[in-house]
Amino acid sequence: SEIILRNRKIEEVNLEHNQITKLGARELNKAVKENTNLCRLIIRGNCLGASGACYVADMLRPKSCLKEIDISRNCLGDEGMITISRSLNENTVLRSLNVSSNEIENKGARAL
Repeated sequence: SEIILRNRKIEEVNLEHNQITKLGARELNKAVKENTNLCRLIIRGNCLGASGACYVADMLRPKSCLKEIDISRNCLGDEGMITISRSLNENTVLRSLNVSSNEIENKGARAL
């Protein structure tokens, strides 16, 4: 997250399959919110879980510059998807959201 904070020219970050947990998501959230050029974030195949979804949701709040985010394969479940869905109501920038393979069932799908 330090590099994302320091280098404001980075537009895309791919951190797939890095065993990022909710603690890593918290640090990544801080960096994403500060870097106004970052438009694509790939954090597929990590270990965010429902508890890390709140940090992803915060990344997608108003004033977010992210146009694309891939959070597939993170075991978000219904609870995590509901948390993320709430932030999408206010987001007018996001164009692509990949949430595949997250153990999302009817409750999470309805929220989305």
